[in-house]
Amino acid sequence: MLAHLLKRFEPFARLDDHALAIASKHASLIELPANRWLLRRGRRLDRTLYLLEGAVEAVEPGGKRRRVKGEIYRPGDDVAIETRANTRVLSVDLAPIEFLLQPSGLPEPDVDPVEPWLDQLLASPLVKVLPAVSWQRLLRSAEERRFMASERFSAEDAVYLVKSGAVERGGSSYEAGDYFGEDVAFAGRKIGDGEYRVRRNCAVLVIPGDSVRALIGEYPLADAPGDIQATLDLDETPLGSLREAAGRLDPAHRVAIRGGAAGDRAYALITLTRLGFSAVPMAE
Repeated sequence: MLAHLLKRFEPFARLDDHALAIASKHASLIELPANRWLLRRGRRLDRTLYLLEGAVEAVEPGGKRRRVKGEIYRPGDDVAIETRANTRVLSVDLAPIEFLLQPSGLPEPDVDPVEPWLDQLLASPLVKVLPAVSWQRLLRSAEERRFMASERFSAEDAVYLVKSGAVERGGSSYEAGDYFGEDVAFAGRKIGDGEYRVRRNCAVLVIPGDSVRALIGEYPLADAPGDIQATLDLDETPLGSLREAAGRLDPAHRVAIRGGAAGDRAYALITLTRLGFSAVPMAE
């Protein structure tokens, strides 16, 4: 559904179905009644907003109002936005998909096609919570390993990216483009029970825990932004109970992650993002 809606706007109109499917992973739909603040004065978003239906007004810092259509907000704009009718808006994070949005007139680079596992990774929660330069650096530090079907192993101090095949643990399955092991690499301990079992011969990229933990300082640890609507306190919620705690939260609400060590907050951030939440780890 979101892919079809994206195609109504530049720069998505020229994208094929596959590219639209990737872009839609970074989009969400907002629905509000009339006379509500879509974006209050003084707040900023790192996402671009597109008006699907209804009517909205942009309010300048001096109070001047103007009716806006199409792309109604981009990161850096200094405006508030208020709905004037029942309104539907697409919210899109363009940063992870800039590579899709290059003008078609540019010459094609002479490189090999993107491998399917990397294509899938680009649409994953890992890309959403790490800046592009960070995950590129992670990939450069990785070592490739291969496992045979039915082989079992325990995750070392590393994050594992699946290039091919399939691995499972505790009812969760990891295939091309998926990753696992962030519990040990970020939190410093295994969360949950059981070994990993190889369902199909697989190749994985193993990223050392030291390389992963070096990125913790790059997470946006800050005071809670104004649009936070829920809080998860790791001093009160064990990491092993994150999924249970998430079941009590509304996925439509942005979640502030507090307490615990920096690695615990990073692990909780990835876990909540896997579950479809928008989350922000807060400074101590």
